[in-house]
Amino acid sequence: MRKLVIVVLVCCFNLSFSPSFANQNYQLKISYKSAADAKAVHWRLQCRPAAGNHPAAKLACTELKAAVLPFKKPPKSEICTKIYGGEQTAIITGRWAGAPIKRKFTRTDGCEMARWDQLALTLSGANS
Repeated sequence: MRKLVIVVLVCCFNLSFSPSFANQNYQLKISYKSAADAKAVHWRLQCRPAAGNHPAAKLACTELKAAVLPFKKPPKSEICTKIYGGEQTAIITGRWAGAPIKRKFTRTDGCEMARWDQLALTLSGANS
């Protein structure tokens, strides 16, 4: 009986900490447009470990890990500079750290540009 309990505990421990289990909490879909009239490019990104068809999956996962609250919704009272950074847009959906994510990124003002810049590689798929 003691051996059975140990085997069951080892089995459950391995399942709960295996990479395939953890991946469910770090899966994103990214839709990127370089311009308003451009065709959207779509990627899948999985972190822990890095995988998917994103052109720089490992670097994107590193960028996301280093980002400060990358998916937090900006407050309505936020005051931003009226600097236009371009017409690029990206939409990220999925799960990050177990939480559901749905966030649009733009470059329409200084605040949005700052949020974009911390995830530039993740959003555009290219080093800027």
